[in-house]
Amino acid sequence: PSPTSPSSSSPPPPPSSSSVAAPPGGGRRKRPLPRRVKLLLSPRARIKSDRRRDFLYRHSSDGVDSNLLILLHGAGDSHVPYDGLARRMALPQTASLSVSASSFGTGDG
Repeated sequence: PSPTSPSSSSPPPPPSSSSVAAPPGGGRRKRPLPRRVKLLLSPRARIKSDRRRDFLYRHSSDGVDSNLLILLHGAGDSHVPYDGLARRMALPQTASLSVSASSFGTGDG
């Protein structure tokens, strides 16, 4: 094949970051989290004891909470053992939330 044939041509280089168009509407600007949310999500956050019966939140063992593992238990069980399971799994960059079914109410309305 000749150097000008389509089969021997290489693909064009990717566009540089300066030539990439902004998304429609100018994109979304990041807003800072409210202070209360920052405190709740902090690795040093404490859960009040009255909330422990509804859920247990555990930050990632490596301190980077990029993912969230939500653990739900079956009928007649408790959310507490699942918190221990998440701790033993020690998934990297993964926080865990074990939720008690009783925190959802009875579903009567």
